[in-house]
Amino acid sequence: MNNHRSRQTILCSRRGSALVSVMGVVLITMLAVGSLAAFVASGVYRVRFLTDTIRAKAIAEAGANRAYSELRSNWDRRSTSTLYPNTQFGGGTYTVKLDPVVGDTGGRIQLTSIGTFGRATHRVGATLRDTYYYWFLDYALFSNGDTDFNGAPDIVGGVQANGDFNVQGVWTGISTNPGVSGQNFATFPEPYNNKGWASVPFPALDDPVFQKFMEDAEAAGTLTIIDGNLTIKAATNFTGITIIKGDLTLQVPKSQTATVDGMLYVTGAVRQNGQGDLQFTGTLLAGGDIVFNGAAGVFDYQWVDNGAETPVNIVVDGWWN
Repeated sequence: MNNHRSRQTILCSRRGSALVSVMGVVLITMLAVGSLAAFVASGVYRVRFLTDTIRAKAIAEAGANRAYSELRSNWDRRSTSTLYPNTQFGGGTYTVKLDPVVGDTGGRIQLTSIGTFGRATHRVGATLRDTYYYWFLDYALFSNGDTDFNGAPDIVGGVQANGDFNVQGVWTGISTNPGVSGQNFATFPEPYNNKGWASVPFPALDDPVFQKFMEDAEAAGTLTIIDGNLTIKAATNFTGITIIKGDLTLQVPKSQTATVDGMLYVTGAVRQNGQGDLQFTGTLLAGGDIVFNGAAGVFDYQWVDNGAETPVNIVVDGWWN
């Protein structure tokens, strides 16, 4: 009798264990199926997001290409901060922004194109410049060394000194934009000094951009090249583009005038010692120091016409995505 009850107890225990095992298998199966479903759903989302990202990148590149093409045909639009705002393309949108490169003196701009598609956003960018941008024409006076005025100059336009800037006298008529820029510009009174001073690359004769400038001037018949030092002791009239491969000394007598209409490019230093007048319209560039002793005359800045239309050649200096 006891043996029969023991067998029943054992059978019931086995049935309970089997039920627990079955429930465990069912639970594990449900967890596995749930995890698989979640994994599949997550994978679908990742694939969809990756697809959206690829499309967003393509849309951003389309915006950048359109902007580059536009700037090649109309470089003046580089001053437009948002060239293409929220523009529909390929089922998404792109926005193209333009910004000047901080601290750059070569006219470079930063192009940023932002593409969106679905939940994805992608940015691409490029640094662009005009290889024929004549930055050296932005100044009335540009010295690669010191610039000293020991008199009372009358200047309309910008002054750039890659060395020190010194003045002994009273300024008359100088414009406040772009003002004066030199290493010790802070000593020059407000509002004429330029607090954003930085050294500016001086155009060497073999600089490709300056070479192009001279070639156009020569083709237009406005280029004159003088080898060696030059001393001026009488009334003189410079016209067009004059290149002096040496130093320039001005000793124009009192009540006589040396006039410059265009550009004087001097590889060495420029010094004025006479009491004559200097009427200057255009740009004076000196590879060395510029020193004016006595009345410095009138420097009336305006864009120098080299006789040819300024070309435009937009190139990509850098690209990122």
